[in-house]
Amino acid sequence: MQEPLSLRPTHALAIVNNVGAIYRLLHEHEKSNMFFRHLLSKMSVLKDSGHVEESVDRWNGFWSNIIGLVAHI
Repeated sequence: MQEPLSLRPTHALAIVNNVGAIYRLLHEHEKSNMFFRHLLSKMSVLKDSGHVEESVDRWNGFWSNIIGLVAHI
């Protein structure tokens, strides 16, 4: 029997980030922002919980997409 697929937290964040980026390219800004807000929320939870397996420095690619949301908070 095969083991279930296990995603690292950063991999799950990358998927959410990529979907947000796709919606942004399609000019679906409301949907894009929804995914980027979710990304920011999950990044905050993971950092605060101490369950981040990879270095937070690896999240720099995510920050480039959500910095506009952070700047407006």
